[in-house]
Parts: sequence; structure tokens; C-alpha cells
Amino acid sequence: MGEPKSCLPILDVMFQEGFKFTKINHSQNPSPPPIVTYNYAFRGKTGKRYLVIVEQYDFYVYIVKFCLQERKVHPDRFNILTGLNECSRILTTIGAIMKDFYNKNPYVSFGFLGSPLPGEKANNTKRFRAYARVVSQMISPVDFEHRPSPKHSAYLLLNIHNSEPDLFAKVTQMFNQIYPIQESFGVDQTS
Repeated sequence: MGEPKSCLPILDVMFQEGFKFTKINHSQNPSPPPIVTYNYAFRGKTGKRYLVIVEQYDFYVYIVKFCLQERKVHPDRFNILTGLNECSRILTTIGAIMKDFYNKNPYVSFGFLGSPLPGEKANNTKRFRAYARVVSQMISPVDFEHRPSPKHSAYLLLNIHNSEPDLFAKVTQMFNQIYPIQESFGVDQTS
């Protein structure tokens, strides 16, 4: 199977206005599951620093997370809204980081969770709906198979150029072993 031509053309349009980001470091956790964690940082328009954590799993699957640096040790760091009105540019910056991974390895797949706000149910969260809307409009199904799971507020973008046999089944099994999710991505396709 030939390599894909390039990153999705629409990403070039979407990711023009992001914040400048830098890679801080990366580390490897040898214990099961073996995860390589890449850490990035950028400053928003208000000067607040954001951290982006990209976890690399088997089959070239990368899970993307982000939070304000000042909340990095808080257990609710992914659940609180900043109130800084930087969402569009933050998501654009996250997209640019994802594009950087894609440009280095055109077989990567991505995933994310839309963490619930305090008091919000964990299924079909406000964040999940917002992220899913952006991803479904900006990431072409020509290159990625979209696997939303509103029940778990999770979204998986499987790279169709990855020639791993039964990739979806393997990725689903891997995450079902790591996380307490009983059903696979894409089983509940309603949004």
C-alpha cells in the first residue's frame, strides 16, 4: 500500500491561526501498557501556559489531552473550563500538533475524550460534542475512519492507510484492557 499524499488539505486551512508550541520532552513507561508520552506547551493570548500531553500506544495510536499548566496536578485538570475564550485557537494548536505527528508518520491514528464538566454526566459531554463537530468537519473520511462513541464521550480517528490487519478490533481490545470501557468505539454511533 502506498503512502498517503500528505496530511489532510483542510488541516492546512484550519490550522493557520494556532499558538506557537514547543516540545518540552518525552518519556517512556515500560510497564504494561508501554506508553510513550510527549509533552508540549504553548501560551495563549492571555499569557497563560497550556500543556498538551500526547500518549503513544501500540499500532501508532496517539491519545491527545490538554490542560492549563497551573492545573496540571489537579485531579480535575481536564474537567474545568478556563473561561479565557481561547477555545478556537487552542483546538487549532492541538490540530497543528496532531498534524506534526501525522507528517512524521502518515500511519498514525488519534483519539480523544471530551471530559465532563463538574456535575455533567460522562456520556455525550459538551466537550465531546464540540470536539466531534470540529473533527467530523475538518478531518476527511478519505484518510481517517471516524469512530465516535458518545456513550463514552470518546472519539477515535483510525488511519485507513495503516495496514495493520483488524486495526479497529485490536485498538478496541487494547483500550478495553487499559480503561474500564465495556463497549468498543463506534458501537453507539448516534450523537
